[in-house]
Amino acid sequence: MKKGILLLLALALIAGIAIPSYSAVTNVQVGGGITIYGAYRHNFTFESAYKTNDFLQTSAKIWVSAQLTSNVSAMVQLINERDWGQKVPQSILDEEGFGNSSDVMLDLAYIKLADIFTPGLNVTVGRQNLLIGEGFIIGDQYWAGNNHQGYPTNLLAIDLGQQTAFDAIKVDYKSATAPLSVQGFFAKINESWFSALPVDYDVDLYGASLLYAPDNWSIEPYIVNLYNDDSAGTDFYGYTANENLSTAGIRGTIDIPAVKGLSFNAEYAKQFGKPVGGGTVDYSGWAGYVGGEFKFPVPTNPYLMAQYTMYSGKSTGSSSDEAFVPMFPSDVADNVGLIAYADAATLPGIVTNGTGPGLKSAKLGFGFMPTDKLGVALNWFNLAVAESQGAVSDAIGNEVDLSFKYAYTEDVCVGLDLGTLARGDYIKALSASNTENPWEAVASLSVKF
Repeated sequence: MKKGILLLLALALIAGIAIPSYSAVTNVQVGGGITIYGAYRHNFTFESAYKTNDFLQTSAKIWVSAQLTSNVSAMVQLINERDWGQKVPQSILDEEGFGNSSDVMLDLAYIKLADIFTPGLNVTVGRQNLLIGEGFIIGDQYWAGNNHQGYPTNLLAIDLGQQTAFDAIKVDYKSATAPLSVQGFFAKINESWFSALPVDYDVDLYGASLLYAPDNWSIEPYIVNLYNDDSAGTDFYGYTANENLSTAGIRGTIDIPAVKGLSFNAEYAKQFGKPVGGGTVDYSGWAGYVGGEFKFPVPTNPYLMAQYTMYSGKSTGSSSDEAFVPMFPSDVADNVGLIAYADAATLPGIVTNGTGPGLKSAKLGFGFMPTDKLGVALNWFNLAVAESQGAVSDAIGNEVDLSFKYAYTEDVCVGLDLGTLARGDYIKALSASNTENPWEAVASLSVKF
């Protein structure tokens, strides 16, 4: 009887605490999504004899958002990404033994305080997405070319993974009287907390950007710093030990009023800095793109686009790290092609740390909607190394990607991506035993709820 009374009092106490807290929540939303991929990939291992992989992969998310007051909100999102039927021992996933194919991971978890001190000034604390411009420099912590700590490395198609967030603090401000917004952020990429771990050092990311965007044009300067403080001299997933790498850039867009549907965009980023504590290495790489698009004013929404992207490379005999060091980009496949991105660990200029030959990518694209629910896109990429490698040809190859997206319902989408890469002499020289061009067919079914 006494236990029952104590239990009843405990429940009453919990209810007394919970009811006021629930009453403070003005709006709660729950949602999520599931995307299932079916992939067939042939000869994606450029440096060895060809191999074929066919597999099924699922990314599943569920989220809860709560609006506590008009200026306080919170978001939590969980994700599970796994290949069907694959069971990988935890100890072989990465050097720290973290993660598992069946893990449910924390994808988002942040608190946002809006209109602090003045309207338009916001602070977001916790696991969140970060983006500068179109994501050329900052947009995705986990990308196929640089597999960072915590990512489910056992996925057969890391390029299809949907985790993007950073553990970060972000402050942003949007003016109510001018087309001006600014943001600044600090993100923790790796935290040193136990000396016995193989990765025993801190990696921090800092960034700031300013966007001025009137009606038909915009300009956005930014600066980002990656600080890897490691006295032991251990590289961190592609980033050099003791690294103090800064990237300053500017992005611009313009819509041509005289020609409706015509727009241009461009971005340039320059790197500088030296290892922590000094040293003889100077980072001097650069990257950028320039592109244009014309949308025809007809019901099927056809468009034509062209873009040229370049990641600088290191010239022969140079003492500086002249090759561009990618930081945390998003939508890399949109710049270099689906297959080139999926095998980004092999292609130069995507994952090299200041010492590779760099990459040049010329892209032509066309798309339209033959029906209200079906979208079709065709992209061609010409890929080459940025710095000549002597007797080896500069030609990486030509890639063609064809994409279909069909909106089965408002919340269900069916997709099919087809691609092939006609290998150039640079790729052929990587392996004498590899004589076939890579190609892929990736089907997808996604639902949002």
